[in-house]
Amino acid sequence: PKKAGLFKSGGALYLFVESPICPGPRDPDGPINIAKRQGENDRWLNLGQYDNPLNPKAHQEITGPQIEAQLGGKVDFFSAGLGTTGTFTGTAQYLKSKIPSLITVGAVRVPNNAVPGVRTINQLAEIDFKWDKLIDKGYIFKISTKESYYNSWLMIRKGLLVGLVLDFLWPH
Repeated sequence: PKKAGLFKSGGALYLFVESPICPGPRDPDGPINIAKRQGENDRWLNLGQYDNPLNPKAHQEITGPQIEAQLGGKVDFFSAGLGTTGTFTGTAQYLKSKIPSLITVGAVRVPNNAVPGVRTINQLAEIDFKWDKLIDKGYIFKISTKESYYNSWLMIRKGLLVGLVLDFLWPH
């Protein structure tokens, strides 16, 4: 294992595994299942982001309330990239419970574009969280690598430290 990215500041070590951008969670030789097997070792921890119900629950209990509080409940729509779908599912559940008129929109990756963590619409068939029940009127948009980086910069310039650009801000 070697240190990299944002984890470096916390002293975390992780193993790099060669794989597609968004490997299938059901691929026995993919990094998701390698992580599950490593997590069985006492010295390793696998948080199970693809199947752990605490993933969306954390966003329902923390991210959603933070967004509502910071925006004073004045939220017309919520959008997030669909990867594990935990962020989208938990945050959308909370916000919809407080703001029934909220419109929710999911972002998927254009096939053959590198947008780490965001899946193509076909890859989402492997995800078990009920993200599709929270998308309003089928509002799903496809995003490319270029659009992802551009929009990351726009958000960072507004003070929101999110997105792909962060990979370039911290040394690996």
